[in-house]
Parts: sequence; structure tokens; C-alpha cells
Amino acid sequence: MLDATAKALAKGRNFAALTTMLPSGRPMTQVMWVDADDDHVLINTEVHRTKFKNVALNPVATVTVMDASDPYHYVEVRGRVVERVLGPVARAHIDLLAEKYTGKPYANEIESERVILKIAPQRQVVHWLLGGGPEAREKGCNDRVGPTSRRCPPGGKVPFMLGGTVARLTVIAAGSRSVARRSGARC
Repeated sequence: MLDATAKALAKGRNFAALTTMLPSGRPMTQVMWVDADDDHVLINTEVHRTKFKNVALNPVATVTVMDASDPYHYVEVRGRVVERVLGPVARAHIDLLAEKYTGKPYANEIESERVILKIAPQRQVVHWLLGGGPEAREKGCNDRVGPTSRRCPPGGKVPFMLGGTVARLTVIAAGSRSVARRSGARC
């Protein structure tokens, strides 16, 4: 199931970074329009594009959706493409996305065939800033400069420092261990 925050950000007028793996094993990231249903992050593309070819060979994908009004609030969804929807449904979906992002139907030429990639989450992490000082202390965060490191179960919250401001992340689902590399916090 897709986390409520992930779904809300994907349903909003926010952009996503989609990362897939090239056949060489190197990652490829592109900024995309994004959508969601209750269980999946939805990416609409065309079958001739490299991102589609990548997930056809290796279904692993990561989607990071950033809040357009606050880029420090974002969600990372790591998962697998579990379904591809082609045909009129995918064509209608790109028009809905174009309306959401541009206010008009999709105007670009379709070179091959539209396809919706349904990405089922295996790990979801929600990031947001709290602000430093008293607010952070009230929430149990460390107010000193430098990273804070704590282990937490899925659903747990980890305080850490980001540019001198206390931030928090929530691990929605994870394997045995995940690492917030930017912050130095461990979950």
C-alpha cells in the first residue's frame, strides 16, 4: 500500500525524479510528471523511450516526489514496476496529467505508444523539515550541529541535522536496515 503522504504528493502538482537502471548497471534519472493510485506510484511514458526499456529489463525503480511549495518535504519510494498499462487508458491518463501540470490536454506528438508504469513500493521514506531550536527540542530532537544517529523500526522517526536545521524522516517500510546517507542518521 502506498503511504498517504506519498500518495498526496504524487496526486498533487509536484514533480518526481524517476531513477531506473541502464543495462550497464548505471542509474538514469529523469524529472517526470507523476500520479498515484492507492497501491502504486504511476509514471506515464512511451514504449520507445529508454526509461521504459530499462524497466522492461530490470523492473527496479525509485521515484522521489518533491513538494512544489517546500522542496525539503519529499518522499522517496523504492519499488518495482509490477504492471504496465497500454492503449486508450494510458493515452487518456497522459491527458489527465497534462491538465494537472499545464491546464491543457497533452499537446506533444506521441511517437510510439503511451504506457503507464505501476510501481509497487517496497520502501517508502517521507522527509520534512521541522525547524531548529525550541520546536525541535519539544519534539525530542537534538539541537546541536551535526548528524544524530539512531536506529528505528519502520514507522519510527529519526531526528537529524540538515544545514543546521533539525529535520525528520519517517521510515514507512524497510528491509533489515536503511541509511539516510545525507544526514548521517541510521534507521
